[in-house]
Amino acid sequence: MKKGSIANVLNHYSKDPSFKPELRRAIIEFYDLDESFQLGDAIKTLPGDEQRFGEWLLFEFKLEDGETSLEDFIKNNPLQYSPSKLRFYKEIQENEYGIFEVLQTRLGVSLTLRNLQTGKKYQVKEYMGTFSLQKGNVISGRVGKVENHYELVGSDSLLLTEKIDRKTTESLLKDKKKLSLLDVQRILRAKSL
Repeated sequence: MKKGSIANVLNHYSKDPSFKPELRRAIIEFYDLDESFQLGDAIKTLPGDEQRFGEWLLFEFKLEDGETSLEDFIKNNPLQYSPSKLRFYKEIQENEYGIFEVLQTRLGVSLTLRNLQTGKKYQVKEYMGTFSLQKGNVISGRVGKVENHYELVGSDSLLLTEKIDRKTTESLLKDKKKLSLLDVQRILRAKSL
């Protein structure tokens, strides 16, 4: 994935004055804040919250019209991207957020991941993660198809074995509903704040 691809979309929406009410609503939902919250108010955050918020805002948060920010971006093309550049965003719409076990690492090349909720396996093109992850690690992340291969798209994957105890991870996996980043975020905040 080309560096800055996700940031370009998020920057557009964060600077668009007409998006401010949606942004406020998203912040309230993500950080579980009182309705009295106003943009510019201080928020107690954890390391990585801003990146996870950006990923959630792009891929999962539903705007008032029922679309995600990514769907809105593709439909309206506010940055006037060429069809070939816009194709990348259409591709990553098809993604799977989940809790993954690392089955194999190929240093500097790829990870083999298995979604612990669905059992689906992915060969993911990855560079940095191969140096910090090892077989048996459990991470949360988002896998998306980019051109002819899979990648981790969104914020940095979270090594759950360091952040959430095994019992909590297992309870997340038992739930049959599709796992969302917000599910993991709420557990992280409850355990840390």
